[in-house]
Order: sequence, then C-alpha cells, then structure tokens
Amino acid sequence: MVAGISAKELNQPDPLDVALEQEGATAEFTAKKLKNLADAQQIHPFHRKGEVFYSKNLNDNTTQLKATIEIAKVRNWYPKTTVELHHSLTEETERWMAEIDGRTRGKLPAKLADEEEG
Repeated sequence: MVAGISAKELNQPDPLDVALEQEGATAEFTAKKLKNLADAQQIHPFHRKGEVFYSKNLNDNTTQLKATIEIAKVRNWYPKTTVELHHSLTEETERWMAEIDGRTRGKLPAKLADEEEG
C-alpha cells in the first residue's frame, strides 16, 4: 500500500499474491488443501491393560469445521460484518424514557402509596 492506496487501486497485483503464486500456493493448490482438510481424519490411540490400541480412521471434526469455515469465508458466504442502523439509538432511547417518565411522574409505587395512607 502506497500512501493509503492499495495495489488493487493502482491496477497492480498484490505483492503477497505474487509471492504466494511464486511459491506454488495457487488458487488450485489452496482449493485442494482446503478440500483435503474438510475431509480430514485421524487415528486415536487407546490404552487398555498396559497395551496401546489404535482406532480406525475417525473424522477430525475440529479440522473439518475450521476448513469449512475457511471455505465459507473464501466464497463470501458470510454476511457483512457491519450493521446499518436507520435510526438513532439515542433518539429512540430518549423517546422511550420520555414515555416511561410521562406515565409514572407523580405516581408513587403501590407499596409506598399504601404506607402514606396508613
């Protein structure tokens, strides 16, 4: 980035993208790696009576979930991270407070009102 201008705005390739491509981390390579990680499996050791047994291949759910999240990010399947508000929360809060205050001003809570009468 030069003086607040990104490589994309200068119509030049991102230097990091160029370096990754040169090292073999192409889009196809990345897609293949993510697919392999989405299908990841692992073998678990079990101990019984001093002996070690190994499980059959089991799904590595943690790795699969992380890979699936990364695939969703790459494909832009996540919604925008910002939320646009079409009104001021301060104005809305002030309106509600005025309404509440208007309904209760001059009125004592029921318990205190009973104490004053008696």
